[in-house]
Amino acid sequence: MGAVMPDFKHHSICIRYVYSIYWSMTTLTTVGYGDLHAENSAEMVFSIFYMLFNLGLTAYLIGNMTNLVVHVTGRTRRFRDSVQAVSSFAFRNRLPARLHEQMMDHMRLKFQTENLQQEESMSVLPKAIRSSVAQHLFRETVEKAYLFEGTSYDFMLQLVTDMKAEYFSPREDIILQNEAPTEFYVLVSGMVELLAYRDGVEQIIGLARAGDVIGEIGALFYKPQPYTARSKKLSQLLRINRNTFLNIVQGNFLDGQIVMDNLYQHLKDSKISSLVMINTEIDSLVAEVQTGMSLCLCFVASRGHSNLIEEFLRRGRDPNKTDYSGRTPLHIAAANGFLECVEVLLHNGADPNIEDDDGIVPLWEAIHARHEYVAKVLWNHGARLTCDKEGEFLCKAVENGNLAVLQDLMKYGADINGTNADGSTALHIAVATGDLNAVEFFIDNGADVGKADGEGLSSMDLAKQQGQEDILNALIEKHSMPNKEDQERKERARDEEQTAIEEHCGKGVKQTNKGHSPLERAARPKLKPAAQGLTVKTPRMEANYDNSLMRTVSVGSQNFDRETVSRKDFAIRVNIHTQFPKGMSSKKKLGKLVHLPKSVKELLEFASEEFQYSPVKVLSDRLAEISSLDVVRDNDHLYLVDQEELDRILSLND
Repeated sequence: MGAVMPDFKHHSICIRYVYSIYWSMTTLTTVGYGDLHAENSAEMVFSIFYMLFNLGLTAYLIGNMTNLVVHVTGRTRRFRDSVQAVSSFAFRNRLPARLHEQMMDHMRLKFQTENLQQEESMSVLPKAIRSSVAQHLFRETVEKAYLFEGTSYDFMLQLVTDMKAEYFSPREDIILQNEAPTEFYVLVSGMVELLAYRDGVEQIIGLARAGDVIGEIGALFYKPQPYTARSKKLSQLLRINRNTFLNIVQGNFLDGQIVMDNLYQHLKDSKISSLVMINTEIDSLVAEVQTGMSLCLCFVASRGHSNLIEEFLRRGRDPNKTDYSGRTPLHIAAANGFLECVEVLLHNGADPNIEDDDGIVPLWEAIHARHEYVAKVLWNHGARLTCDKEGEFLCKAVENGNLAVLQDLMKYGADINGTNADGSTALHIAVATGDLNAVEFFIDNGADVGKADGEGLSSMDLAKQQGQEDILNALIEKHSMPNKEDQERKERARDEEQTAIEEHCGKGVKQTNKGHSPLERAARPKLKPAAQGLTVKTPRMEANYDNSLMRTVSVGSQNFDRETVSRKDFAIRVNIHTQFPKGMSSKKKLGKLVHLPKSVKELLEFASEEFQYSPVKVLSDRLAEISSLDVVRDNDHLYLVDQEELDRILSLND
């Protein structure tokens, strides 16, 4: 400063500070003396700020470059630290060389595929986008897996969304033999060896390639993993948690049944399964699968999925397997009116005359539910009403007041004089309920008016006892007819009914199941579901049915109300009447078919508004008071009586 400003001390203090800061800043920023030629104080002030800016810019650039270098080398530094830690751990614990090599291979693979891992990238995306990405990447691979063959698109989409992609380096263990079954894998690329210990020696029992499933036997049967899975080369696998998979199955019972069926076929055909499990255990596992098959096939029949039924039958399912009440899929399809399901079952060997635990046959189910086309198809395939149950069917139809069902029963060969368990004929029931229309129907069709019931009373005796004058007169008129004329009318009516059936179904009824006469059917044992645990299993490899896929599918379908298996999920309909027919001198008044409300109170209020009277009680056709609608069935007849009608009924009983 003295060389530039010889009279430095004679200048003002401000000028001296400017000169001092200028030369200090020049020195600090290493610009170099003489690079900026400030000739006066103003230029020096400008140069000061300029050099400050230059200093800041230089610091910013150097700092960013430093960060870039640190970021690039930081990943390598962490890898070196991890490798050093793993090596130190292996050295301290004297691990085998092969295990040490596996650990190092895993660390190298993790370092090389760090940018390929999807979980971190996918976790920040919305679920809809994650689903679309997963579907694009892996759906085609999952569809090729045998376990999911034939499942629905929705099920596949849920499954792919919940799968996690993982990479495994060569010679890395993916699944260990006898480890807990927590997950299973679908192989996307690469190759995996399947190994098992036999006589203390590790042997290769199979090789899995792209599209194969590994670990599913242990996970789905909830048993220790039966083999070790080890990657042979760099492999990508889709991992799905066992609990997640079972939760998806609970919401998709039909798809779960398909998965179970695929696994069943795989167990039967796979050579690997026979190598890793003893034969008795395979038989036991197959028995567990078959235990749930009949119920699930009945469930499919109750939903009307004819294509799925056909697929199951094509895979070897027994169409005559029964559920918990001895009902076959044909019973259920007939009761629900699923014509296509009935045809598929009949064409695949279903017995049209098989009885459930109550002696009910499919033809009665179709007639009772008023499915005329189904009944005709069953008749055309050899279905007949059970001889010892015809009386029960007729009596039940009379109790329900369903004349159309009575006509169908007669058309399909029911014995009009058949009796129920109490020895009463349908004519006795018609007289007891005061149903003149039904009585006239039985008279016209040749019913024996003199036949006695279990108590020795004929229908005429019963009419006299109850004071049914109109019914008694009709019965007396019938009884007085010449026996020959009566027999001719009966035979003529039978011939007309048989002709009508042959015109629709064609002559020469096709018999699909020979050798099932009524006597043979009575002597034939009932079909029951396969028993669980047919063989003794080894404790170490024992499968847990309670936590298996079979349990999930079976319990899931059983959670549906059993009524859904015998009829459609429609609201219950009932016939309501204002007067009870017993003791009435005229024909029954017309009732009204309505949907059953939620409570008795609502039912009484509805009847009061509809018929303009004040009902006080709800009675069944057996004169039993109904206090809860839980006991009411579809198509029941309910009598909502006022106090006057109730007094009349009580006086008759007196």
